[in-house]
Amino acid sequence: MGIDVLTCIIGDYDNLRPPLVRSEGVRFVCYTDEPVFDSGWEIQPARLRYQSASRNSRIPKILSHLFSKAEFTIWMDACLQPRADITELIDLLGNADVLGIRHPRLNAIAELEYCAKEAKSLGFENRTEHMARQVAHYQEAGWSGEPFICGGILVRRNNAAVRTFNELWWAEYVRWCAEGQPRDQFSLNYALWKSGLAVRVVADHHILETPWFAFKGHAAFPNFGDNPQWAAHRERRAARREALESLLS
Repeated sequence: MGIDVLTCIIGDYDNLRPPLVRSEGVRFVCYTDEPVFDSGWEIQPARLRYQSASRNSRIPKILSHLFSKAEFTIWMDACLQPRADITELIDLLGNADVLGIRHPRLNAIAELEYCAKEAKSLGFENRTEHMARQVAHYQEAGWSGEPFICGGILVRRNNAAVRTFNELWWAEYVRWCAEGQPRDQFSLNYALWKSGLAVRVVADHHILETPWFAFKGHAAFPNFGDNPQWAAHRERRAARREALESLLS
């Protein structure tokens, strides 16, 4: 049984923390625009297809089947740190195609309300109208707003049905990016419903409090969590980038 844990960091947005537990048959692979990380992860070059770092980071996240030949993939956002035996998630997957962690807001309507209320603090002021239009479009197609799992941790069986789902999710993500809505949360859950995949939801935890991953926060928030202790790593990466740009110019 092969398991690839995938993540992506572009533009120094996150710190790449080493897995605290390693299990046999599990690879930890980070796609990045950085040539070197002090991390314990296998480093692979990211596809920089778009000017937006956020959009580039979605390529391996959504199209995981094009980045792994393993039987199972586990996507984790790089603001997390693996801290337990990852193979437990495969046991929880069972016979399902996809395993997800419940979202703190349990459905799309609750998430819309939260985003509208917190738009200024979240930086969503220019997105909430587009989010509402996206959800309304999906509701017209018959989606109830559930299931509603987080995209930050996603376990997938690498089979034909999941590959079809991934490509549907990508098509929806690209469509709504063009409409001014670059989040993948709503398109993820709509694509799960539309594809008819067997989905299992871990309802006892949400993404901020799972036994398998510790939430650490993005490096973009330098005083959050353990980010201060990673400052030296970020400075070394910045110096390498500066030297590389100078030599290549």
